[in-house]
Amino acid sequence: MCETATRKSWTYEGRDCPSAVIAENDLALSFIRDDRLDGYSYVIPKRHVPLLTELRDDEAAAVMSMVRQLAGAISAELSPDGLNVFQNNGLVANQTVPHVHFHVAPRSAEQMATWEPSSDRWSGDIQPVESRRELAHRLARHLELGAS
Repeated sequence: MCETATRKSWTYEGRDCPSAVIAENDLALSFIRDDRLDGYSYVIPKRHVPLLTELRDDEAAAVMSMVRQLAGAISAELSPDGLNVFQNNGLVANQTVPHVHFHVAPRSAEQMATWEPSSDRWSGDIQPVESRRELAHRLARHLELGAS
């Protein structure tokens, strides 16, 4: 997550993996999850912060504002049946990446009939950056329209 916040890409198994950034400001960044093309996205603080409780108030406000706006953009663009918005805080809570990140996950009623937490594990299958960036651009259009 730190590499994404600073370089807009990260390294996985020796490969450079460019990110598909949806929006950013001085304190927060949102991007499409690398292994998905269904709108599943992350919102992170730009500063490396392992736990939610370590965010400064201005960072927490910037991140949550972006989470709310992104949820609206995903709803407007993709019309999911619902959304999960969550953050795992600490190893025991299944936080596998030591950088605060909020998941914004569109859901269908069909998907949720068989969903379990392991369904959201990262697959390692990097989707084409062009496809992810096109989706990021579609979502960002809704953020620009709703920005004040």
